[in-house]
Amino acid sequence: MIDYRQQEIGPHQDILLIELSGQLDAGACDSLFAAIDAELNEGRHQLILDCDRLQFISSIGLGVLVRVHTKMKQLGGGLKLSRVHGMIREVIELVMLDHVLQIYPTIEAATDDFCRKPKAGS
Repeated sequence: MIDYRQQEIGPHQDILLIELSGQLDAGACDSLFAAIDAELNEGRHQLILDCDRLQFISSIGLGVLVRVHTKMKQLGGGLKLSRVHGMIREVIELVMLDHVLQIYPTIEAATDDFCRKPKAGS
C-alpha cells in the first residue's frame, strides 16, 4: 500500500511535490498514476517525487516511474526524484534507471534545479 501527500512548492508554487511512503507495488500503481495524471491535466508539469519514506518498489512501480517520466517529457515538463536511498536506490541503479531519471539528495536540490532551468516555451 502506498500513501502520499502532495503540495505545491517553489518560488511560484508551480512545482508539485508528492511525498511517497509505503510500498509502490502493483496494488498502488494505478491510483498513484491516476492522481499524478489528474495533476498533469490541471497544467502542472514540474513534479518531484520524494522517496524518503518509500520502503519498497516493485518492477511495476519502476514502470510507473518511467511512464510518468515519459509523460512529463511529452508535456515539456520534468520529473525529479529526491531522497532515494537504501533498497530503492539499489533497485533503480540495478536496472540503470538512474541514467534516465534525475535523482537529487534533497527536495531543495531538486527544486533548485527546476528553478534554474527555463520552462518549455519560455
